[in-house]
Amino acid sequence: MKKEIITITFLLLGIVILEAQCKIPNGNFDNWKVIDNGTDIEGNPRIYDFPEDWVESVVNVFFRTGNNHGFFYKYSGSDANNSAVILRKANTNKNNGFIRFKCNSVPYKLKGRYKFSGSSSSAITDTLRIIAHFSKTKDTLPIKKFHFFKKDSYPTHAKIFKTIVPKANFTDFEIDLEAYATSGIDYDYAVIQFVIDSDYYLKQAQSITVIDDLHFEYDTGLNIEENNSINDINIYPSITKDNVYINKRSGIKISSIQVFDFSNRFILESKTNNKDVKKINLSRLANGPYIMKFLTDKGTYFTKKVIKK
Repeated sequence: MKKEIITITFLLLGIVILEAQCKIPNGNFDNWKVIDNGTDIEGNPRIYDFPEDWVESVVNVFFRTGNNHGFFYKYSGSDANNSAVILRKANTNKNNGFIRFKCNSVPYKLKGRYKFSGSSSSAITDTLRIIAHFSKTKDTLPIKKFHFFKKDSYPTHAKIFKTIVPKANFTDFEIDLEAYATSGIDYDYAVIQFVIDSDYYLKQAQSITVIDDLHFEYDTGLNIEENNSINDINIYPSITKDNVYINKRSGIKISSIQVFDFSNRFILESKTNNKDVKKINLSRLANGPYIMKFLTDKGTYFTKKVIKK
């Protein structure tokens, strides 16, 4: 199944499209670059695909130059949404990679999908860890800390998904980030780390993880029961191929329109500057159900459901 690039065209004068929430750079692992390390001593090419925006630990970089075995690999199986990333534990008992990016709007959850083979040796237990944490510029750990997975390579307040249980098929996971989102702290950076480590140091074994569709989920307030007057704001048609028309009661000024999918995932926000909104063109939106949230200049909001077909 190919990923849809979800876009929306607002045919409204003076509207500016804003994406207030943070997106994980290349969190869907669709963007790859080719690394060419020349040839080994036998003349074999050392060329491999590497996910853009992500960083492999220096330990793995070192082994790449020798035996061409690293941590990140490209996965193009039919069960991936286009492509995914393979994490392969090899060479040392702890392998890791990470991404660090600017993010000052903290989500409530980190979600994604994973498969995990577990250790290739019944005598060894391998553990998959997915670690997420946020920090301010002044207290961000030095980048070099992320390259060596130790107790101080992530802060004590980091949130971790950990498993030793093999999963042959893609399985959803989530990490609760509410403590960060409700802390009142204005964070500057987000860090996501992938780690596979072993409980046994003297014998090498292999384990493989596949990860896809990493994304943040924000608290949208869409679980609150809708309490709209039927005549305040209406949209029509509710099932459309292109245009959705907006009819609102006189006196209501729409300051912002937000769009969410039915898993409460934020798509985008449009600032309307209280201009009179007449219609929205949804022809570029992927087919499926959506929720439109209309915020007014009075701080109230109205939600409407629409289906793009």
